[in-house]
Amino acid sequence: MLLFIISAQESVLNNTVWEIADFLELDGIVNVGYDIAKTNIGKTIIYKNNKINIDNLSFNITKVSVEIINEELLWKETAGSSSRPLTFKDLGIKEDEVKVITIKTEPTPRPIGSFLFVISDKAMVSMKGGIYYILKRKE
Repeated sequence: MLLFIISAQESVLNNTVWEIADFLELDGIVNVGYDIAKTNIGKTIIYKNNKINIDNLSFNITKVSVEIINEELLWKETAGSSSRPLTFKDLGIKEDEVKVITIKTEPTPRPIGSFLFVISDKAMVSMKGGIYYILKRKE
């Protein structure tokens, strides 16, 4: 595992706009409920000027961590919770490793879009409340 701490201004997400396109329905994963997830579909997430903006809410980015993990580490990190362990296949990851971005924000709790699995430059998966949202980059 490689871990990098970078400033919010250096974030690979800075000045990008994403849409919550869908969510993953994963068997054996405990979450806050798909009814809540459905209400988030179509929302826009904007990363700009050390902030995350989603709907009418704005969160100040205080720290951005980037790490590269493999499937074994994902399995270990998610095993033992009340849900079953996750696999790369669950999240649509086709590579041997994935970049994980963790963004700390104020105020808390952190919004959707603050814990990310980078699938490609146009797709990410964000976890919030046990729900895994599919984010698509808007042009």
